[in-house]
Amino acid sequence: AAAVSHAAESGKTHFLTGLQVSYRGPQYKQVDVYDGSSIKFSFHSGANKSVLLFHHPVKFTQGNKIVVEAALANAASGNCYVNLFGYTKDD
Repeated sequence: AAAVSHAAESGKTHFLTGLQVSYRGPQYKQVDVYDGSSIKFSFHSGANKSVLLFHHPVKFTQGNKIVVEAALANAASGNCYVNLFGYTKDD
């Protein structure tokens, strides 16, 4: 599994507008997105490199960090790349 996070910031709210998850090879992936320590949503990204863009920004709880974890659905290994796209606003 691989994980990336955007740090918690007191008095600020993170908005996620998209994310990218890919392995070097065609690996089927389970992706979990956390709002702090609670799962916000999960999805299977399939075997291809994937970019997920949202029609509307996904708002996270004020002060919480964003964590994205990607895990292979099989025993194969490889380098995983996770990119977060979004912005942070003062509350």
